[in-house]
Amino acid sequence: MSTLVQSVLAIDGLPQGIEEKFKVLQQSDPKRLEILVGVCARLSLIDQIRGFSFSGSTQFEKENFHYQIDRLSVYLTTTCIDVLTGEHFQPYHQWLKESY
Repeated sequence: MSTLVQSVLAIDGLPQGIEEKFKVLQQSDPKRLEILVGVCARLSLIDQIRGFSFSGSTQFEKENFHYQIDRLSVYLTTTCIDVLTGEHFQPYHQWLKESY
């Protein structure tokens, strides 16, 4: 199993039953496993960008940066939900126009 999946799911040393299920999933439905790994990659990215610090020269720049990070985080989270439910997600620029 992917270490990315383990880290996002906060699994340290999987119980053997779960590890076996991931192996079966990899053999029986690799597309579903690919989706799971992709969602975990997005969740990991969300976590990383939320922890990013910005040292803008003005308070406005700092606030605007964090505002944009929040918007991007919401979008990435939404795409995770869309992918898991089988919905097609919108490109980021289209989503921004319709959501804000």
